[in-house]
Amino acid sequence: MSAAYETVAPVSESSIQTSPRPNVRTKSLAVAGLVTLLVSAWGAIVPYVGPTFGYRADGAASWTWNLAHGVLALVPGAVGVIAGLAMLSAGGRLAVGFGRMSLATAGLLALAAGGWFIIGPTAWPVLVNTHAYFVGGSPVRVLENVVGYSLGTGAVIAAGGAFALGWSTRHQRRLTRPVPPPSPRHGLHLHRANRGPATTTA
Repeated sequence: MSAAYETVAPVSESSIQTSPRPNVRTKSLAVAGLVTLLVSAWGAIVPYVGPTFGYRADGAASWTWNLAHGVLALVPGAVGVIAGLAMLSAGGRLAVGFGRMSLATAGLLALAAGGWFIIGPTAWPVLVNTHAYFVGGSPVRVLENVVGYSLGTGAVIAAGGAFALGWSTRHQRRLTRPVPPPSPRHGLHLHRANRGPATTTA
């Protein structure tokens, strides 16, 4: 009688093709991070250096260290700079897991910093029970102060954060998609062998 059996040949790891680690490169994210970084740095230092060339929103002298400048400019500016650096780092090479999470966090930080730049000067007199942050002047001067110190700066930073957050969410599925296992036809080699008729002894 004949019998057939199957043997599974060992397969080396090099013969199994695996998908490379997901890697997304984009210039737009790096540009958004650079703009967020530069505008955040401007918003952080403008109350200190602006008066040196006649650009003062609250009437203070240059390099005046007070609570208003720290809370309304320096702190949100530093947060925006950190978010911009994270966006720049992710724009070069975005890795799975930590890279995506850090990008989403950077987007949220930039949104928070930009929002505080926008509403901070208006909310400041209510929070500390003092006079308005911006001093009076001609309509053109008031517009310059609002755009350069608050509204314009915060809008650009918030836009960069929204872009980073949306970019992270849009690429989440592709970055976290599991690699399918190799097909048995490619990973296993089946060999069939036939035996001759078995012999019996009396």
